[in-house]
Amino acid sequence: MSGLVTIQFTNGTFTANVATIIVGGGGAYTLTPNQSLALNGQFSFSTFTVSTNAIAVDNVSQGVSVNGSIAIQVSAPGGDPTITANNFSGSATVTWPSSTPGSGFEQLLPGNQISLTGFINK
Repeated sequence: MSGLVTIQFTNGTFTANVATIIVGGGGAYTLTPNQSLALNGQFSFSTFTVSTNAIAVDNVSQGVSVNGSIAIQVSAPGGDPTITANNFSGSATVTWPSSTPGSGFEQLLPGNQISLTGFINK
């Protein structure tokens, strides 16, 4: 069981050769034949890697505008997962399925960890 997490970048830039989006707090990215990754928008990179705990965007064009979204299934049998993004600047938001009123959407700042409060595994 998992829930769809979407990270939306708006007028951001990658600030290093490798940018990462880390899932923690008992959560894991899940890719199966029925659960896939969606990448939409304007990104400039040569390698995109997904493991159970990280998305890595390698050989990025530093300073190039990033506008788009990454949507991926996250499983969290151990409670609310966390998300941390490193090596980007600008604006990013995260949305997730939530059982808690008023949650399920939060701004993601570079290097700061956010908790996906009320996360629902569907």
